[in-house]
This record gives sequence, C-alpha cells and structure tokens, in this order.
Amino acid sequence: MLKRERPYIGIDVCNGHLDFAAHLIGDSWWVANDQAGIQAVVTHLEGLHPASVVVEPTGGLELALAAAGTPVAVVNPRQV
Repeated sequence: MLKRERPYIGIDVCNGHLDFAAHLIGDSWWVANDQAGIQAVVTHLEGLHPASVVVEPTGGLELALAAAGTPVAVVNPRQV
C-alpha cells in the first residue's frame, strides 16, 4: 500500500487577497482577503488534509485555520 503524502501549503497575506501555493500537488490559487475568502480557504484546505499550512500573523486567517483543526505554523516573513 502506498502512503499518500500530505501537501504543505504556503499562504502570502496581502491587503486585498491571499495567495496560496501547495507543495507536492503543484497547485496555486488566490482568494479575496475578507471573511468570505477566509471561509473558502478553510473549506478548501479541509479537503486537502495538509501536513502544515505556513502563514504570517494577521490575526484572522491563522485563527480560523487553527479553529478548524488545520495544522498551522505562524511565521514572521522577514525571518523566513
């Protein structure tokens, strides 16, 4: 049986939108940086079952991901 590797997701937080890149599946996309966009992200990531999501601290997105049970790493973009 082959073990399916779970993707790692990186999210760049901009004022107007959120940019995503998914390692292993080669997917990238963006959504508006608002409540509807954040909810769309949470829903989309539930289906991907990521190993981890890397995001900068914004006070909204990382909290929504953590509340949904998504493994999230909050990093300072200047140090990455």
